[in-house]
Amino acid sequence: GEQIEALERAIADSPHPVVLCGDFNDTPQSYTYHRIDLALKDSFMEAGSGFSKSYARGPVPLRIDYIFHSDEFHVNNYNVVHEKLSDHYPVISELEFR
Repeated sequence: GEQIEALERAIADSPHPVVLCGDFNDTPQSYTYHRIDLALKDSFMEAGSGFSKSYARGPVPLRIDYIFHSDEFHVNNYNVVHEKLSDHYPVISELEFR
């Protein structure tokens, strides 16, 4: 909808490298994820492994927290901290500006 269109415009119009991260409440199969993935890279896809469960509740591993970045960055590592600090696990990625 409108939010993803506004986000796509902001990414496309940015004169600077972009890092976009947060709780999107969407899985990698969602429309929102696919729209963002057209413009930015997913740090997990660059350097992660396994299922990368970021949502701490429920029996099904869900990855709904993301760190996206533009091509100007290289991902050195990607990790999920499996400490229950909230209903989401912290997601950490080290990005290197190229």
